[in-house]
Amino acid sequence: MDQRTIDIFAWIRALGEDRGELQYAALPRLASLLASETGTLAWESRGWVERPAGGSEVMMLRVLASARPMLTCVNCLEPVAVDLAVDRTLRIVGDEASAARLDEQEPEIDVIAGSRRFDLLELIEDEAIMALPPLARHDQCEVPGRWHDEDDEPEAESSGALAALASLKKGSPGGVQ
Repeated sequence: MDQRTIDIFAWIRALGEDRGELQYAALPRLASLLASETGTLAWESRGWVERPAGGSEVMMLRVLASARPMLTCVNCLEPVAVDLAVDRTLRIVGDEASAARLDEQEPEIDVIAGSRRFDLLELIEDEAIMALPPLARHDQCEVPGRWHDEDDEPEAESSGALAALASLKKGSPGGVQ
């Protein structure tokens, strides 16, 4: 595929297939979530038409993608490699209203609206973003510092503005009663 946008309907009718690799830097929304823009996302897509008995044609699209991007570990804040895998099958329809209606009627398959200027690479980027883990951490990672509970240490003496607020609350000398 030489262009970023395609006529998805014609591409599916022609039993389109394509694959490639994209640099993370070429996927700005995905890259903004990563600890490093170094690396690539391998992807492939395939379209086909199903013709159920007595029904109209159903346009289908399968998107696969894989990568090993670096995210930021939630414990130590250092980069950690994560596995990213996408394997989605979508039904392509002519407009948003049809997509919404069919999505409700057939929840087992996702339905999206296609167009004659469909950005397949944007769809691949969307799917890659959704496939990222919500939190990344190393398998063996020590939390920097030590988390303290209120019960761990005796209560520290208050000072400054907090002490003044506490004295107001308690009605101690110097506070408003």
